[in-house]
Amino acid sequence: MPEGMLVQLDEFRRLLSQALNAPTPFRVVHGDGELDNYHLSGDKIMIVDLELVGKGSASERKMSSFVQGEVDHLAKYYRVLQYHYWETGLIAVDDE
Repeated sequence: MPEGMLVQLDEFRRLLSQALNAPTPFRVVHGDGELDNYHLSGDKIMIVDLELVGKGSASERKMSSFVQGEVDHLAKYYRVLQYHYWETGLIAVDDE
């Protein structure tokens, strides 16, 4: 993916889900759901700012539900920011 390219929302959700699900077999969750804590690196999202990482004893179902909630929350915020950047002229949409 070229540097500076916007990620389509469905691809963003997929990459984010992969990143957030990776530590769940160890019952670890990130715990700091701000977009600044997720960096696109090549074809994956890297989680940074691990100060609020938590290890718990939640069931697999609860972990999955938590991850889905985080993905939904972050995807919504990502979409709002994309629109804001477009509206203010910080990004443009290629009509080709």
